[in-house]
Amino acid sequence: MGKNFSDQMIDRINKNFFKVNNILNLYIKNPDEKNIHDIRKSIRRAESAYVTLPEEYRSKKNFKEFIHQSKAFFKINSQIRDYDIYLQKIESFKKTDNGNKKSKNTPNSHISNSEYKSKNNDIVSEIQNLRKSKLLYATMVAEQLKNLEYPQIKDNNKKNSTKINSRFKKVTKKFTRKIQKNLPIVINDNSKVEELHTLRKDCKKLRYLLELKLELPDKNEDNPNNNDNDYKDLDKIIIKLEDIQDLLGQIHDCDALLSFFEKLEKFPETKSIIKTESENRKDLYQKFVNKFHQNTNLDILFSNIIK
Repeated sequence: MGKNFSDQMIDRINKNFFKVNNILNLYIKNPDEKNIHDIRKSIRRAESAYVTLPEEYRSKKNFKEFIHQSKAFFKINSQIRDYDIYLQKIESFKKTDNGNKKSKNTPNSHISNSEYKSKNNDIVSEIQNLRKSKLLYATMVAEQLKNLEYPQIKDNNKKNSTKINSRFKKVTKKFTRKIQKNLPIVINDNSKVEELHTLRKDCKKLRYLLELKLELPDKNEDNPNNNDNDYKDLDKIIIKLEDIQDLLGQIHDCDALLSFFEKLEKFPETKSIIKTESENRKDLYQKFVNKFHQNTNLDILFSNIIK
């Protein structure tokens, strides 16, 4: 007999914890861009699994310590990723000048090509040094995290399954309500940087939560507590959430870059980079607003979660 709904749900939760440990080994051997992306993603999934657990698990030392260390590790790698984005933007900016291909100097050029290259190398070196320092710290934290025992649910039973299912419904409704509350705020005010960032994180958390239940078996005699009708059109909701979070992620990258480069006034090219990225941010925000207004069925989809 195949595994029932409860067993498969717990298997997915355990798998999310295990995957952090698995990718961590790859990261320690080679902390390249792919492994940085993969470890961040796996940690987010593990956090989503953690919040679905009953209190007796969330309060256990090995669960709490693993998640606490994972979050710290995630934050460090987020900063490393930001530095990579800044370096990519500078490289892109070297090839263009406010959207135009750089070629011969014009009378209006305030920096010659040789001056630009010299100044640009200065700012690249500064960011590369910051990245190197952060990566050294990240590898140290990675080793500490690797030495922790990754948590697993070993004592599956009917009582556990009922608690997990109840907790799952509670946290999905919580994040859905937060999204419904913040969406109208950020749609009507592009200056709400923190709210935009929070909305993006909430969309990602809700998406990973819902993926725990995606394509699990239908209600049958072996899983009487399961009712997938509670989450109609689950795949559609997940696609919408991913769509929203991708656009918000691009906007957040712009906000992070603008904040970072505003502190680097000693480099003459920062003003041009800030101007270009500000225009890019406006375009992305308008695209987000347009997409939101096109998706008029969002409330209907979300209502299937919180009803």
